[in-house]
Amino acid sequence: MLEEVIKAGGGSFLIFGVVVALGLYAVRGVFGLHGRRGQHRKEFLELWSDGRERDALWLQMAVRHVFGTYLPTPVIRLALSRPDSAQSLVDLSSLWALLIYDSATQKVAWRQGWHATLPRRRFASIVLIVGYFAAMFAAAGGAYTSAQLGPGSAMGWIYGFFAAIMAGLAFLCVEHEDKFAISVRVGDAWVKRINRTAQRARKRRPTPSN
Repeated sequence: MLEEVIKAGGGSFLIFGVVVALGLYAVRGVFGLHGRRGQHRKEFLELWSDGRERDALWLQMAVRHVFGTYLPTPVIRLALSRPDSAQSLVDLSSLWALLIYDSATQKVAWRQGWHATLPRRRFASIVLIVGYFAAMFAAAGGAYTSAQLGPGSAMGWIYGFFAAIMAGLAFLCVEHEDKFAISVRVGDAWVKRINRTAQRARKRRPTPSN
Protein backbone atom coordinates (compact mmCIF):
# COMPACT_ATOMS: atom_id res chain seq x y z
CA MET A 1 0.00 0.00 0.00
CA LEU A 2 2.73 2.47 0.98
CA GLU A 3 4.70 1.65 -2.14
CA GLU A 4 1.65 2.33 -4.33
CA VAL A 5 1.10 5.70 -2.66
CA ILE A 6 4.74 6.65 -3.17
CA LYS A 7 4.63 5.58 -6.82
CA ALA A 8 1.43 7.56 -7.40
CA GLY A 9 2.50 10.73 -5.65
CA GLY A 10 6.24 10.54 -6.01
CA GLY A 11 8.95 10.13 -3.44
CA SER A 12 7.90 13.42 -1.83
CA PHE A 13 5.22 11.52 0.05
CA LEU A 14 7.88 9.67 2.02
CA ILE A 15 9.05 12.63 4.09
CA PHE A 16 5.48 13.91 4.39
CA GLY A 17 4.43 10.50 5.71
CA VAL A 18 7.27 10.50 8.24
CA VAL A 19 6.26 13.96 9.48
CA VAL A 20 2.61 12.88 9.79
CA ALA A 21 3.63 9.72 11.65
CA LEU A 22 5.74 11.74 14.07
CA GLY A 23 2.83 14.13 14.60
CA LEU A 24 0.44 11.28 15.36
CA TYR A 25 3.00 9.79 17.73
CA ALA A 26 3.31 13.13 19.52
CA VAL A 27 -0.48 13.41 19.86
CA ARG A 28 -0.62 9.89 21.22
CA GLY A 29 2.09 10.81 23.71
CA VAL A 30 0.10 13.86 24.85
CA PHE A 31 -3.00 11.76 25.44
CA GLY A 32 -0.88 9.21 27.25
CA LEU A 33 0.54 11.96 29.42
CA HIS A 34 -2.97 13.14 30.32
CA GLY A 35 -3.88 9.56 31.15
CA ARG A 36 -0.88 9.22 33.46
CA ARG A 37 -1.75 12.50 35.13
CA GLY A 38 -5.28 11.25 35.70
CA GLN A 39 -3.88 8.09 37.27
CA HIS A 40 -1.59 10.18 39.46
CA ARG A 41 -4.55 12.26 40.65
CA LYS A 42 -6.45 9.10 41.50
CA GLU A 43 -3.50 7.73 43.47
CA PHE A 44 -3.13 11.11 45.19
CA LEU A 45 -6.77 11.08 46.32
CA GLU A 46 -6.34 7.55 47.65
CA LEU A 47 -3.27 8.63 49.62
CA TRP A 48 -5.06 11.72 50.88
CA SER A 49 -8.01 9.77 52.24
CA ASP A 50 -6.14 6.92 53.90
CA GLY A 51 -5.91 8.67 57.28
CA ARG A 52 -2.12 8.69 57.32
CA GLU A 53 -0.39 11.49 59.22
CA ARG A 54 0.48 14.25 56.79
CA ASP A 55 3.94 15.31 57.83
CA ALA A 56 6.19 17.61 55.81
CA LEU A 57 7.75 14.85 53.72
CA TRP A 58 4.38 13.28 52.95
CA LEU A 59 2.94 16.59 51.77
CA GLN A 60 5.92 17.38 49.56
CA MET A 61 6.00 13.96 47.92
CA ALA A 62 2.22 13.83 47.44
CA VAL A 63 2.17 17.23 45.72
CA ARG A 64 5.22 16.28 43.65
CA HIS A 65 3.46 13.10 42.57
CA VAL A 66 0.43 14.95 41.24
CA PHE A 67 1.64 18.37 40.16
CA GLY A 68 5.24 17.57 39.23
CA THR A 69 6.80 20.27 41.43
CA TYR A 70 8.60 20.16 44.76
CA LEU A 71 6.82 22.81 46.81
CA PRO A 72 7.98 23.68 50.36
CA THR A 73 5.69 22.50 53.12
CA PRO A 74 4.76 26.03 54.37
CA VAL A 75 3.71 26.95 50.84
CA ILE A 76 1.67 23.76 50.48
CA ARG A 77 -0.11 24.37 53.80
CA LEU A 78 -0.85 27.94 52.74
CA ALA A 79 -2.37 26.70 49.48
CA LEU A 80 -4.43 24.10 51.34
CA SER A 81 -5.82 26.81 53.62
CA ARG A 82 -7.34 28.57 50.63
CA PRO A 83 -10.97 27.89 49.60
CA ASP A 84 -9.71 26.97 46.11
CA SER A 85 -6.89 24.77 47.38
CA ALA A 86 -6.69 22.56 44.28
CA GLN A 87 -6.47 25.52 41.90
CA SER A 88 -3.96 27.16 44.23
CA LEU A 89 -1.67 24.14 44.01
CA VAL A 90 -2.01 24.07 40.23
CA ASP A 91 -1.13 27.76 39.97
CA LEU A 92 1.81 27.51 42.37
CA SER A 93 3.22 24.46 40.61
CA SER A 94 3.23 26.29 37.28
CA LEU A 95 4.45 29.55 38.81
CA TRP A 96 7.22 28.03 40.94
CA ALA A 97 9.83 27.92 38.16
CA LEU A 98 9.77 31.73 38.08
CA LEU A 99 10.37 32.08 41.82
CA ILE A 100 13.22 31.54 44.29
CA TYR A 101 12.45 30.26 47.78
CA ASP A 102 14.53 31.15 50.83
CA SER A 103 14.18 28.24 53.27
CA ALA A 104 15.58 30.31 56.15
CA THR A 105 13.00 33.09 55.94
CA GLN A 106 10.34 31.02 54.08
CA LYS A 107 9.94 33.92 51.65
CA VAL A 108 9.98 33.99 47.88
CA ALA A 109 11.33 36.41 45.29
CA TRP A 110 11.20 36.54 41.51
CA ARG A 111 13.99 34.50 39.92
CA GLN A 112 14.89 37.26 37.44
CA GLY A 113 14.74 40.96 38.13
CA TRP A 114 12.45 41.66 35.19
CA HIS A 115 10.01 38.98 36.38
CA ALA A 116 9.00 41.35 39.17
CA THR A 117 7.51 43.79 36.66
CA LEU A 118 3.98 42.89 35.60
CA PRO A 119 4.09 44.63 32.18
CA ARG A 120 7.26 42.74 31.29
CA ARG A 121 5.74 39.40 32.24
CA ARG A 122 2.66 40.28 30.21
CA PHE A 123 4.88 41.21 27.27
CA ALA A 124 6.76 37.90 27.61
CA SER A 125 3.44 36.04 27.53
CA ILE A 126 2.42 37.84 24.33
CA VAL A 127 5.80 37.19 22.72
CA LEU A 128 5.53 33.48 23.53
CA ILE A 129 2.04 33.30 22.01
CA VAL A 130 3.29 35.00 18.85
CA GLY A 131 6.33 32.71 18.90
CA TYR A 132 4.08 29.66 19.12
CA PHE A 133 2.05 30.58 16.03
CA ALA A 134 5.18 31.63 14.12
CA ALA A 135 6.90 28.34 14.97
CA MET A 136 3.84 26.33 13.99
CA PHE A 137 3.52 28.10 10.63
CA ALA A 138 7.24 27.61 10.07
CA ALA A 139 6.90 23.91 10.93
CA ALA A 140 3.98 23.51 8.53
CA GLY A 141 5.86 25.37 5.80
CA GLY A 142 8.98 23.32 6.37
CA ALA A 143 7.03 20.07 6.25
CA TYR A 144 5.26 21.09 3.03
CA THR A 145 8.51 22.19 1.37
CA SER A 146 10.21 19.00 2.51
CA ALA A 147 7.43 16.93 0.97
CA GLN A 148 7.68 18.86 -2.29
CA LEU A 149 11.45 18.40 -2.56
CA GLY A 150 11.28 14.70 -1.76
CA PRO A 151 13.61 12.27 0.05
CA GLY A 152 16.07 12.23 -2.83
CA SER A 153 17.01 15.82 -2.13
CA ALA A 154 19.31 16.90 0.67
CA MET A 155 17.25 20.08 1.02
CA GLY A 156 14.18 17.91 1.51
CA TRP A 157 15.70 16.36 4.62
CA ILE A 158 17.00 19.74 5.82
CA TYR A 159 13.51 21.21 5.60
CA GLY A 160 12.17 18.12 7.36
CA PHE A 161 14.53 18.57 10.29
CA PHE A 162 13.71 22.29 10.29
CA ALA A 163 10.01 21.42 10.59
CA ALA A 164 10.71 19.10 13.52
CA ILE A 165 12.79 21.75 15.30
CA MET A 166 10.09 24.39 14.80
CA ALA A 167 7.44 22.02 16.16
CA GLY A 168 9.57 21.45 19.27
CA LEU A 169 10.05 25.21 19.64
CA ALA A 170 6.30 25.72 19.43
CA PHE A 171 5.82 23.20 22.24
CA LEU A 172 8.35 25.05 24.40
CA CYS A 173 6.58 28.35 23.72
CA VAL A 174 3.28 26.89 24.91
CA GLU A 175 4.88 25.44 28.04
CA HIS A 176 6.57 28.70 29.04
CA GLU A 177 3.61 30.87 28.05
CA ASP A 178 1.45 28.99 30.53
CA LYS A 179 3.84 29.91 33.35
CA PHE A 180 3.89 33.58 32.40
CA ALA A 181 0.12 33.70 31.90
CA ILE A 182 -0.37 32.39 35.44
CA SER A 183 2.26 34.81 36.74
CA VAL A 184 0.33 37.68 35.17
CA ARG A 185 -2.93 36.49 36.67
CA VAL A 186 -1.90 35.55 40.22
CA GLY A 187 1.90 35.84 40.48
CA ASP A 188 2.13 39.07 42.46
CA ALA A 189 -0.71 38.02 44.76
CA TRP A 190 1.04 34.77 45.64
CA VAL A 191 4.40 36.43 46.25
CA LYS A 192 2.76 38.89 48.66
CA ARG A 193 0.68 36.16 50.30
CA ILE A 194 3.63 33.82 50.90
CA ASN A 195 5.90 36.57 52.21
CA ARG A 196 3.18 38.02 54.43
CA THR A 197 2.46 34.60 55.92
CA ALA A 198 6.19 34.01 56.51
CA GLN A 199 6.50 37.38 58.23
CA ARG A 200 3.58 36.62 60.52
CA ALA A 201 4.99 33.21 61.39
CA ARG A 202 8.34 34.80 62.18
CA LYS A 203 6.71 37.27 64.58
CA ARG A 204 4.88 34.47 66.39
CA ARG A 205 8.08 32.54 67.07
CA PRO A 206 9.31 32.85 70.63
CA THR A 207 12.44 34.91 71.06
CA PRO A 208 15.31 32.72 72.35
CA SER A 209 16.39 33.70 75.85
CA ASN A 210 20.03 34.48 76.63
